[in-house]
Amino acid sequence: MQMFHVLRSAYFNYSIFGYPVTETQSMVFVVFMVFAILLCYDKWNRWPYETLANKLRGPPDYPIIGSCLEGFGGYYEKLLNYGQSYNYGSFKLWAGNKLIVVISKPEDLQIIFNSSKALDKGFLYNMATKFLGESLITAPVDKWKIHRRLINPLFKYENIKEMFFPIFQEKSKLLIQNLQKEKGKTQPFDILDYASDIILNTVCQTTMDYNLDSQADMGFKKSVAMGFELIVNRATKVWLYPEIIYNLYIKLFDYEKYYTNVQNLPKHIIEKKKNELAQKFKNKFRTDTDLKDGEKKCFKGLVETLMDSNKAELGLSDEDIMSHVITIVAAGFESTSLTVSYCLLLLAIYPDIQDRVYDEIYSILGDSDEPITIEQTTSLVYLKQVIHETLRLFPTAPVMARQLQDDVTI
Repeated sequence: MQMFHVLRSAYFNYSIFGYPVTETQSMVFVVFMVFAILLCYDKWNRWPYETLANKLRGPPDYPIIGSCLEGFGGYYEKLLNYGQSYNYGSFKLWAGNKLIVVISKPEDLQIIFNSSKALDKGFLYNMATKFLGESLITAPVDKWKIHRRLINPLFKYENIKEMFFPIFQEKSKLLIQNLQKEKGKTQPFDILDYASDIILNTVCQTTMDYNLDSQADMGFKKSVAMGFELIVNRATKVWLYPEIIYNLYIKLFDYEKYYTNVQNLPKHIIEKKKNELAQKFKNKFRTDTDLKDGEKKCFKGLVETLMDSNKAELGLSDEDIMSHVITIVAAGFESTSLTVSYCLLLLAIYPDIQDRVYDEIYSILGDSDEPITIEQTTSLVYLKQVIHETLRLFPTAPVMARQLQDDVTI
């Protein structure tokens, strides 16, 4: 009898509401309670939007996880299929308990992007903060407005004409020379390998005034590609939304190294620019007001502009400078490399279009070896159409998000 009481106390060593239960039963109860709490939390967050959401078409959604199961097998392809299924009208998606209204009509997009109520990028862009920091892509609206005013003057027409365009000419010739290596060969090759090296150097030289050795990118290109892939991967998998789970995920699969490696090149550029500025100050480098008539002003790149803003106490921290450098270099290099590669590939696929582009260029330049001027590029109407069509077929940002601060009618 005593043995029975010992076994009973060992087996029923848990109690719920005063009733003895086994360890297995208690674990089942805990799991059930956690699921019930999550279900209530999900319902509570969905409740304000469900009346509106019920008026919209959309794929099946489920409690807690929303429509994320629809992401398996190619999320972007399924978005395109939904657009076709719903005649490119508005439809809904649930990312967990967050309602996403997908629109694709140009007139609706114009209303949204021109609205002052739709400046906030929304929660999806927050997932890029770990990779890009708080930059022009991910920063809150108030911070974004200030930083945009600082950076926009870098890309004014005078800088493009005087500083950037000669670099574009030089790098274009270098790309052609590199592609000559494939002339006469019958084996396929990846044109992106050629374009990415040239364009990374171009972006660094134009925006940072930094000449990069194509062999010394410090793993930047691979880290950028993996970084953007991880952002998309997280955005389409709702169980990776919680920060603690995502941090465990990237450590478990050794993805954290890409977040670290992507900072190596920007850090190197920033340190080099700091040393150059210190040396200029030491040598009493002349300011713009000291320049004599006819002398060119010294071009001030992104890093120098941001550092001057930091000194002027405009609220830019060292982290802000790093975030902007990573974003400008990473986003500029990735998007431009892909667009150039797609454009050249399409011209190769459609030789008749290629011939028309060639004829247009020849009609302007003829047999001259002189480089094209920025004024002459305005006459390349057909080439401009080809580039626009490339961007339409292969957009650099096929999906963009905005979070409304108030109702907007479309």
